[in-house]
Amino acid sequence: MSRSNRTEAIAWSRSVPLRYEADVAVIGGGMAGVSAALAAARAGSSVILVERFATVGGNATVGGVGAFCGETAGQGAVFDEIIAELEKYDAVADYVPYPKADHRLFNIAILPVVLQELLLKYGVKLLLHTQFVDVSVTDNGRIKECIVCGKSGPEALRAKQYIDCSGEAQLAHMAGFETMKGREHDQMQLPMSMMFFVRHVS
Repeated sequence: MSRSNRTEAIAWSRSVPLRYEADVAVIGGGMAGVSAALAAARAGSSVILVERFATVGGNATVGGVGAFCGETAGQGAVFDEIIAELEKYDAVADYVPYPKADHRLFNIAILPVVLQELLLKYGVKLLLHTQFVDVSVTDNGRIKECIVCGKSGPEALRAKQYIDCSGEAQLAHMAGFETMKGREHDQMQLPMSMMFFVRHVS
C-alpha cells in the first residue's frame, strides 16, 4: 500500500470529561518533573503529575543513565531527600565532592521506587501510562485545561498552574507559546546517547 506525501487535514472534535483538578499540574515525570511536583507539594499545593511511562525518573530510570553528574550535596531540599532515601537502600555511591568525582552512580531499579514513594508521601497524584495530548487556552493566552489520554481515553485536567517538564516543551508548544529548537544560530541539538547493559560476559 502506497502512502501519500501530501499533508491532509481532518476536523476532529470530542467532548471529554473533566476528570482531574489540582493547584499544580506537572507534565512529564523525569527528574525535573518529580522535583517540581515534590517542591509544589511540600509547599502545600495539590499536585498532579502526568507521565507517559509506567514509572517516574525519565532518562535516569527508563533511559538507563544510572548516574547523577556534578555536585550532589547541597542541591536543595528535594534532591537532598532523594539522595538520603537512596542511601537508606545502599543504592547510591558514596559521596565524593565535585570535581574530585564528576558523577555519582545509583541503582536504576531502586531510584524509581524511591521517587514514587516520595511523591506518594507528599500526596502527589500520579497519572502513569498517561500521555499529554493537547491544551485549551483562554483568549488572553492562559492555559485552562490540558487533555491527557490513558487507558480510559481522552480526559481533561484543570489546574491553576502548569509546569512543563516534558523535556521538549510540548505543553508550551501546544499552547502556542514561543519555543525554540536547538542552538540559536543553527538549530543543532545535542546528539542522542545510546545506553546499554552488558551482563554475564565470560
